[in-house]
Amino acid sequence: MKLQNLQQVPSLRMFFALVITGFLISDPVVAQIIPIETANNAVVLKVNKQQEVSMIYFGQRLMDKSEYSSAASQLRQPSDPSGVMDAAYSSAGSRNLLEPAISVVHADGNPSLALRYESFEVKEVEPGVKLTTVHLKDPVYDFEVNLF
Repeated sequence: MKLQNLQQVPSLRMFFALVITGFLISDPVVAQIIPIETANNAVVLKVNKQQEVSMIYFGQRLMDKSEYSSAASQLRQPSDPSGVMDAAYSSAGSRNLLEPAISVVHADGNPSLALRYESFEVKEVEPGVKLTTVHLKDPVYDFEVNLF
């Protein structure tokens, strides 16, 4: 069967519409920016598609928070294909060749640990003092880490 026009075959048209819609709906958040600010300084974390958390900015607090998302592209840093050098919290047992912040051996003897973003929250613990907590979890093992 030779198709001259996709309009002639409604079932194919519907199939392609569902496939395209599925890609749009199932695509996770591309990047979430988590700014942690004091009166003068900021540390900014970014969550990528793989739910990995990296530090994209450390420095003077910016007046416009929307500028933090472009901060990483403004830096003239060498590329890091491993994605570990700017990790918010690096773990051992992965592709990390640097000094890890955490190492664990699970009950089955496996030393791997891949911390993935779950959520974050900001609480005001007293007037003028905010505590940001970033929740990380290993996708395979029941192992969680909270960054404060």
